[in-house]
Amino acid sequence: MQLPQMPHQWINSEGLSLRLQAFLIVRDEKRRVATVRLKEYPPGVFALPAETVRANENIHAAGSRVSESWFGTDLKPRVADVLTWPSDGQSHWYVLFVFEADAPKGGLPVLPDTAEIVFRDADSPPDAFAFDHGSVWERLAR
Repeated sequence: MQLPQMPHQWINSEGLSLRLQAFLIVRDEKRRVATVRLKEYPPGVFALPAETVRANENIHAAGSRVSESWFGTDLKPRVADVLTWPSDGQSHWYVLFVFEADAPKGGLPVLPDTAEIVFRDADSPPDAFAFDHGSVWERLAR
């Protein structure tokens, strides 16, 4: 059975939708995780670099695309985990391909739409996350 593509998810004939996303966990030499505040976000609201996986996109290409779109460079991400959980009971599921990459020694490039990049210990998340990135943060491999 073919799943019709919606703008951000796949839905089968029984109404089950899958949201496929690629997340990039960038760690510095202390194993802290990069969080990003874009200029469009209010102060104190951060995100983990992520993008929706495109139709027929190789997941490794998706990981590189996340790196390039958030940092302007391919950090050579590697698959670290695949996470899945229901969003709203039984009708909507997230499937996340979690990539890891090492931050360059000189730091991460800051693109024009980026307000700040803050590295955080796994047990010190930001006060607020954009979207539902807090639920991903809770599932990070420590």
